Amino acid sequence: DLLIQLTAIADSDGVTANDLGTPKDITPSCGAIDIRYGRATAMNGFGTDTEPIKVLVYTEYYDGTDWLLNPLDSSTSITYSTSTTEVSILSETPASPLPVTSGVAILTLTPDPSTDPGDPGGSVTIAYTLPLSPWLEPDAFPGFQAEALFGIYRGNDRIINWQEIVR
Repeated sequence: DLLIQLTAIADSDGVTANDLGTPKDITPSCGAIDIRYGRATAMNGFGTDTEPIKVLVYTEYYDGTDWLLNPLDSSTSITYSTSTTEVSILSETPASPLPVTSGVAILTLTPDPSTDPGDPGGSVTIAYTLPLSPWLEPDAFPGFQAEALFGIYRGNDRIINWQEIVR
């Protein structure tokens, strides 16, 4: 229960009520509001150098034992920016800010292999901020980030099996 004692009142134009006699007790009624201690967590994404990669951000709450996905969060807005020198990005979907739906935000990065200089693949750093919900950012990492790694799963197409070469 929350108990507030009112001893004086002042409004925006300077009118005050200082002598209220006995302090007035106010018990607010908030209904069924569920207040949670939460955070946002960014995951790295991995894939080939030619296919889109999905990079996920989760909003979570602490239940006293573990961090759990917050399926009730569909209102948090996450802004992001990307930076890379190794791979050209054709599209970032959706554009910033990322909407959170049922505790999950998904950013899809599509590479542009036609303009990729040098070796295929590379990484993209995604920097996230929560301008409307800064309390969700990790304390140790304000302005948290993730990486999308292109070309991680692709091997040499000319080698099917090393044993076949030895024989």
